[in-house]
Amino acid sequence: YSGITPDVITVAKGLGGGLPIGALLVSANFSDKIKPGGHGSTYGGNPIAAAAALAVIDHIEQFSILENVNKQGQKIISSAKSIPDVLDVRGRGLLLGVVLKFETAKQIQHEAQERGLLVNAVRPNVIRLAPPLNVDDFEVDQSLNILDESIEQVHRG
Repeated sequence: YSGITPDVITVAKGLGGGLPIGALLVSANFSDKIKPGGHGSTYGGNPIAAAAALAVIDHIEQFSILENVNKQGQKIISSAKSIPDVLDVRGRGLLLGVVLKFETAKQIQHEAQERGLLVNAVRPNVIRLAPPLNVDDFEVDQSLNILDESIEQVHRG
């Protein structure tokens, strides 16, 4: 996205499907810089976590999770931008920040929660959206409706 090709990327959390694991991805240009024993690992060598990570990767590929993330992320961005009192939507994939015209994020967070949608007011005028990577069209539509209704309720009563 940014035109940068990293030499090293670290990944963790969701990789193990709930089991503790982390991974270090190294480019071919940089692979000779990492020698055995030169990089420590808190969760290294756990065969159960490694098996879980392989299952997670298989699931991501089998169910086209990345394609879904891109599709649903674009849908959320374009739809949320059309909500009155939304200035912008920042982010990529399914980790997004809805920028509001007013500093009412906390009130909107509360209103959305009352309606069954969990969002996070991360700034006075920004609401974070972080749906699951396998979110479907129905769930996105339902969530955007709740967000729209919540903003409307807070801003116009």
